[in-house]
Amino acid sequence: MQNERPRVLSRLRAGRLLFTSLLSSAFFILHSALPACADVRWNLTTSDFRTQPINLLAVDTSGVRFLDSQRTMQTVSLDQFVSLQANILVPKPVSSKRLLILNTGTKLSGEVKELKDEKLTFTSPVIGEMTFPLKQVARLDSTAKPAAAAKTVASKTEDILQLANGDTVRGVIISISPDLVSIKTAAGPSDVSLDSIASVVFADTGESAKAATKGYKLSFEDGSLIVVDSMTVQLANVSVKLSSGGTRTFDQDTLTGIEQLDGPIGWLSGMTPLLSVQTPFLDVMWPVRMDKSVTGDAIRFGNATYARGIGVHSHSKITFPLEGGYKSFRTQYAIDGNQPYADVDVRVLLDGKVVHEAKGFRSGVLSPVIAIDLGTAKSITLEVDFGAGYDVQDRLNWIEPALLRTATVGPATQSAVQP
Repeated sequence: MQNERPRVLSRLRAGRLLFTSLLSSAFFILHSALPACADVRWNLTTSDFRTQPINLLAVDTSGVRFLDSQRTMQTVSLDQFVSLQANILVPKPVSSKRLLILNTGTKLSGEVKELKDEKLTFTSPVIGEMTFPLKQVARLDSTAKPAAAAKTVASKTEDILQLANGDTVRGVIISISPDLVSIKTAAGPSDVSLDSIASVVFADTGESAKAATKGYKLSFEDGSLIVVDSMTVQLANVSVKLSSGGTRTFDQDTLTGIEQLDGPIGWLSGMTPLLSVQTPFLDVMWPVRMDKSVTGDAIRFGNATYARGIGVHSHSKITFPLEGGYKSFRTQYAIDGNQPYADVDVRVLLDGKVVHEAKGFRSGVLSPVIAIDLGTAKSITLEVDFGAGYDVQDRLNWIEPALLRTATVGPATQSAVQP
């Protein structure tokens, strides 16, 4: 027995060394598989409104798995996951000629193939060739002439071609090819070169499909944004199931953002209001902007830049329906930029009853976190009224206005920066 003891100890040591070697090898293999995604630093935002930089490893039904800043493996469950935003400092230039915008929330950068039998076929570098019912298509914009494209508002009765030189052609679009748009006008049929068109705006007939409210919203380096029913991430590979029923797989490093729809937080800026009214003091209109200041710039306060918010100008009143089982509301607000003469009255109302009010709110101040229990309310209204200075410089940003599925509201921290 005494002779057996050294032999047993030797075997134990050898086994321990083998296990350690295997563990080290597994750890090395894991990390050697990371370079494609480890170079992409993500900002992970969770339901407590905290944001941290991570290296993304996987997303599936069990949650989001990642390496934190200390290279420690962590997991966040889906009921806590809000979004991932890539920390990209220099966006890549868009090489595609067209941006297809659907009323379901999808935007695709690419090239048009054809419009035939009330269906538009479009080729995207992100998801390949896809065909959409025309009732889902809102517009087809030129990426080379974004300013001219943004001028046109949809008509209820006719399609509109906004030309790059400022002219418009109105009628009913018959067909679209990679080179030409054929449109029937009051003067008769006409063929217009696609390269001369800043935007093709399709008639809003009222039959538009609603934007998706469940799944994931993915944004890409080329400006594309797609809504998918489900998604999995495994290291560098991202697999998605599209709302149309198809599937696609692409590289993680082409993504710039992942947002969970119908997750723990519902951003008001991503919802359709019941009512949005801007009443000018004189005659200058300042339309509401979602996820931008009212001037179209990023929403900022101090050194922080916020991806989510609503830009308004007094007097503004926006009412949203309260649906989906949300229990509380959370926001902050601040005057947009350095506006020394700004003076506004800020209110939050539930079913028309004031539940928060700040009179004489001025520039240079970030409000504390406003947390409100929704109870049984059916609607919430954000209002910015004229103050002592009438409407002078009265530009205000609602910062991260959100509906929460829990009554617990986290502390205010800097949100993920808009890329």
